[in-house]
Amino acid sequence: MPWRDIFVILDDLRPLLDHSAHWRDWLFFVEPHYAAHRIAIPRILVWIDICFFHGTGHLLYASGWLSILTMFVVYGRAARDYFQADRIAWWFCSSVMLALIFSPAHLWNLLNPINTSWHLSFALAMLAFWVLVRNTQPPRATDWVLAYGLAILSALANFAGVIVWLLLPVMALSGPRRNLVAVAICSLLLTLAYVHGLSSDAAIAASWNMGDPAVVAQIKGVGKAALEANNPLRMIQKSSILLCWPLSSSHPGVAGLLFALSIIVLALAWIRNLLPDRVSGKGIHPWLKLCMLIATLALGVVLAIQLGRMIEQPNHPDGPSYERYNTVVAIYWAGIFGLVLGAKERLLAGSGCALFAAILLALWLLLAPTGVYLQQEILGLETAARLYAAGETPALRGKASDK
Repeated sequence: MPWRDIFVILDDLRPLLDHSAHWRDWLFFVEPHYAAHRIAIPRILVWIDICFFHGTGHLLYASGWLSILTMFVVYGRAARDYFQADRIAWWFCSSVMLALIFSPAHLWNLLNPINTSWHLSFALAMLAFWVLVRNTQPPRATDWVLAYGLAILSALANFAGVIVWLLLPVMALSGPRRNLVAVAICSLLLTLAYVHGLSSDAAIAASWNMGDPAVVAQIKGVGKAALEANNPLRMIQKSSILLCWPLSSSHPGVAGLLFALSIIVLALAWIRNLLPDRVSGKGIHPWLKLCMLIATLALGVVLAIQLGRMIEQPNHPDGPSYERYNTVVAIYWAGIFGLVLGAKERLLAGSGCALFAAILLALWLLLAPTGVYLQQEILGLETAARLYAAGETPALRGKASDK
């Protein structure tokens, strides 16, 4: 299913495909995409797909599905190490991950090949985290090098990798101080290099100066209004809507409650991790660390989205919508539910069934495709089909959207 981002990439690839490229044209792979992030890996995949697979998109789909398999294997393996003999808990945990990834709300990202960048980025991020948390002993130098290599690849799939860089110094707090200094410096330098040239859609609109003066004034007004309105409270509110989508579209009160509870669970996990057990002197189990880190990663990505996408949310007919970010939602709740399941061993006998029931209820509330969300999802798929039929031609796209 082609989408606008694919055609933008194709335009930039034309000099390379025509064998008329200057060496500067090759820098296109690492240049910002819509001033939002750098998607070198998806661009390379599109290029290879055109050169060797006739532009079928199969390589993008294969990469996305392989990334989903990687996430499931890492998540399931860590859960098995934690639950060990408790096969019921392990199967339940794995089923929760499957339900989130293959939910109706995630259909858009499974069908849209360019959104495999989310799958790539999160799979590489989970591997980077697992390299560092898989052992109870502090990570070695080789572990840090491998983790940074995976995090760099994650950042070249989309912005999620930058959040990984910011989390690595926090992970280094539990190790030797020399590691903390080195990790902090690496993350700082990588982040500064990455964000150079990036901007939010509102900032771009506020400085717009092309076209009819009346239109320019209107665009600038929209941009300035969005920048002024995007205060921390609004960012938290919009983040809660996104992380509980599509529930927040039909039952915002219930969604807000679930979001608040999830933040409490995540905060308690971080407190428990940064304050080692007084008896053993160790932090939380690697499985719980992994869940804590992927949930924090997803939360950081959502906050970054609120810094970048201020105008084109919650839903725009042809642009960014909450559906395209549902991979972030799936990974967030996989981490939160993993942390909740990790408390099963500490509960009284017989409380495990109640915990399973509570998680199933939350899953049903979060994933049920109802109300406005379902209408918007159908409209989005119809729009994609029309664009595909129109060949992404602007004139035809306008006619198709009028129908």
